[in-house]
Amino acid sequence: MIFIAAIAFLFSVKEPVEYKIEHLKGEERTWKYAAKYMDDLEPDSVYSLEFNVKSSLESPYSYGVVIISYNAKGESQEIYRDFKPVGSEYEHKKIEFKVLDDTDRVLLLFYNYETDSYTAYKDIAIKDSSGNTVNKIERFKYIPDVIANRLMNINLKTEN
Repeated sequence: MIFIAAIAFLFSVKEPVEYKIEHLKGEERTWKYAAKYMDDLEPDSVYSLEFNVKSSLESPYSYGVVIISYNAKGESQEIYRDFKPVGSEYEHKKIEFKVLDDTDRVLLLFYNYETDSYTAYKDIAIKDSSGNTVNKIERFKYIPDVIANRLMNINLKTEN
């Protein structure tokens, strides 16, 4: 009984994810990113992506967000792209986007480009047109991400 309670506790405590995408000193400028799939968005609906972002280097590419829609056949279409400067203090961003009518899943990409810099994204949430939170990007606090991701990706639909 204690074992079951411990497992339930481990899977119930979550914390917000913070993506820190970094280029080390002397590392070439490239498009590094963190990716997150969203499977629970309704087709042909309007959503907003909200997050806080900061960068160690203010440039035209301090941060970047791309949203890609995938249909059931695996075909993709970019539905949003934005790259802008941001400073060293967290700034709140709100991006509105419309999911396509044949969308099966959505991919969120968060970028960093410049050498010797990092971009940090936190408090990432998807909200519906009424402002209700549909999905918060969180992680299990006490379970390593590698194990948690494997367990959470068990899916009968994809036979994974």
